[in-house]
Amino acid sequence: MDEVTKRTGNIVNTKGKFSPEVYLEALEKVTIDFDEFGNPLFPALILNPKDLEKIKADIPKWDPNLWKTCLELLVEKKRREWRDRESRRKLVD
Repeated sequence: MDEVTKRTGNIVNTKGKFSPEVYLEALEKVTIDFDEFGNPLFPALILNPKDLEKIKADIPKWDPNLWKTCLELLVEKKRREWRDRESRRKLVD
């Protein structure tokens, strides 16, 4: 798994600290689908419970306006990518 992710460039180095930038960078590297209402279907994050507690403590320090704006921009980009993928699909009877 390590070898494949290195070859494809799908590695996000957290440098030991989870941040909004790290999360957005990780989302940038994955395919995101959308439901029938246009809502993003984000992938699940699997975390060590100890790491989760650290992240929860850091979240209040994040700039909510910047975080929201950056996430909205990323979702719009991913929505365009999804629409492009969906428009290339061929339906079979």
